[in-house]
Amino acid sequence: MTLADTDAATAVAHEVAEILGAELKGRLAAVYLHGSATLGGFRWDVSDLDVLALTHRPLADGDLRNIPPKLAALRYPRSGLELSIMTVHEATDVELPAPRYQLHHAIGRRHGIGTVVDGRSRDGDPDLVRHLAICRLSSVALAGPPARDLITEIPDGAILEAIRAEVRWAVRQAPLHSLVLTACRAWLYSEDGQFASKQDAGNWAAQRYPHASLIRAAVSRQEGAKGIRINRPAAERLAKHVEEMLAAQSS
Repeated sequence: MTLADTDAATAVAHEVAEILGAELKGRLAAVYLHGSATLGGFRWDVSDLDVLALTHRPLADGDLRNIPPKLAALRYPRSGLELSIMTVHEATDVELPAPRYQLHHAIGRRHGIGTVVDGRSRDGDPDLVRHLAICRLSSVALAGPPARDLITEIPDGAILEAIRAEVRWAVRQAPLHSLVLTACRAWLYSEDGQFASKQDAGNWAAQRYPHASLIRAAVSRQEGAKGIRINRPAAERLAKHVEEMLAAQSS
């Protein structure tokens, strides 16, 4: 991560916040930049931008029509934008294990407006457990008060179950280097109760896992190195090892 990458991420995140402020006006309570841009490891040519916004009132149908096209006009890092909007009530009185939300909006690097998910009448999203916990720990308030003022503390057991689910998802769908580093992040949290970037978690885990070369290869791939192969059975063994640790802690 370079200072230029961090500055670029913060700049476009402020643009996102400005659009949300203009569209939602007095209903916008806060906007937070989180994820790799605040934990470390953000790279403009690899990462996405993680933003969480809180509103005083539920979104209206017009908000879901008007906000995504405005956001699509911005220039994002290579992997795009991941935006979630919740009400303050949904963030302070969190429904577990799947917090309720108003909107998820994902803008990928190759497809214009991208995915818009209206959460108002859906079940909650378990991934928000991690996002809320990370926001409390490490986020930049682009608008509104610090995240700890509006987001309730998430119980440790709920966080452990959420990161265990993330590891299971990564086994099925993530690129192999991301699977390895997702498992490393989960392992670090289970040991120290800390969230970290994928690279930092990988470097931490490489000092503790017998097959450190697997993890070092994944870190190099995350940092943009080409031609690195990750062995799937070895990656899945690491993931299983971590998932078993998380299951033992949750029981």
